[in-house]
Amino acid sequence: MSDYFTSYLRPPAVALDRALSLRPTLYIGLGGFGCTVLRRVKTVIAAGLPNEIGGFAFLGLDTYPQPLHDELTSNEYVPLSVGVDPNEVAKTQSKFLGWFRELAGNFKARNIVSGADATKAIGRLAFRQVATLQDFLGKLDHAYDQLNRFRDRFASGKPPKVYVVSTLAGGTGAGCLVDVLAITGRFFRHNLGADFPYQAVLATPDVLRGEVPHEHIPSLFANTYASLKELHYFPGDTLRVDYDDGRY
Repeated sequence: MSDYFTSYLRPPAVALDRALSLRPTLYIGLGGFGCTVLRRVKTVIAAGLPNEIGGFAFLGLDTYPQPLHDELTSNEYVPLSVGVDPNEVAKTQSKFLGWFRELAGNFKARNIVSGADATKAIGRLAFRQVATLQDFLGKLDHAYDQLNRFRDRFASGKPPKVYVVSTLAGGTGAGCLVDVLAITGRFFRHNLGADFPYQAVLATPDVLRGEVPHEHIPSLFANTYASLKELHYFPGDTLRVDYDDGRY
């Protein structure tokens, strides 16, 4: 996946007026996979387009503390409720998140310290915790302002484009995906007053083969099935899904 973005964004060998063919772009990476791609993309753009890097914004979300030495700045990373008890999040927002206790039964989630344990519900609770959601909205607003300042330097002042990068298989990215898509989409429609290019690049568990223990693969496919059901159900006719593999 990171190689796809690397080849797509690699600058041309001949340094023409490259800014004329670009548009402001926000990259949002969810979970470990999405944040890894995000860091790679930022490194590639910074190396190839150093004078235009301000026209690209980055926002990573993960249930891990931000690394001490990170390609992303503090304004480009949202730690999702690290140290928070997901059970308390569900309890304090019972109107919206009461489904968690109903479905969890005897399962008691651990405090979020290093990941969401491949549990989609934990990823969603981590994002919907009030302080975390406010942090995301503040940094989303910061990214939007940055892109707007660069807008006139790019192609015909076109509105920003937004990519959301995640797997469908894990706990963090798949868990918060629908909420992130809905909130980000509403934010940009409200601020731009028109449609804008908006695309999610989503990976199935196949990309994780060899990266995770084999016995985890069935649960990752279960997460993927649940995530696709959510994507087809909640956005309704506003979402178009394309698969790059004919078997699907």
